[in-house]
Amino acid sequence: MTTTDQTDQPLYYRAPVQVDRVRLIRRSLRCFIFGLLGVIPLIGLGPALVALRLHRQVALESGDYYGVARIVTWWLIGLLAIPAYYLTLGFAGAVLMAGLTVTVQASILWSHYRTSQAREWNPARNYLYWGVGLAYTGLFGLLSLMELPLLQTLEKSLAP
Repeated sequence: MTTTDQTDQPLYYRAPVQVDRVRLIRRSLRCFIFGLLGVIPLIGLGPALVALRLHRQVALESGDYYGVARIVTWWLIGLLAIPAYYLTLGFAGAVLMAGLTVTVQASILWSHYRTSQAREWNPARNYLYWGVGLAYTGLFGLLSLMELPLLQTLEKSLAP
């Protein structure tokens, strides 16, 4: 690892001088496991949040890219578009919009995985990205399920 001055780089690109690679690999695998558990509706909320925290820690420690703004932006677009699709196309429209949002989220994570390169070697990096992708999918699914009763009451109030 080079010891160049990293003060001109953003925080998420800075890698510490010494990285415990075993801990990095273990955290990546734990992120995958918690991401798998995070897909389960309702009970997966805690594990999904742990997976996101582990992803952040590994990204900061390894110097990997940590950018969640685009994913959160698509979450908001998806959550705002689901009611419109529900009111026009029904339940199938809401499912279609949720599927489209999850697909865009997966493509964003895939582009981060393919284009960025961590400063430190991590053979479990693919598990890290799978875990965070599953955690985001579980959280978006939970928010979408919480939005469904609101949509049904909105539909009843708009019906003549």
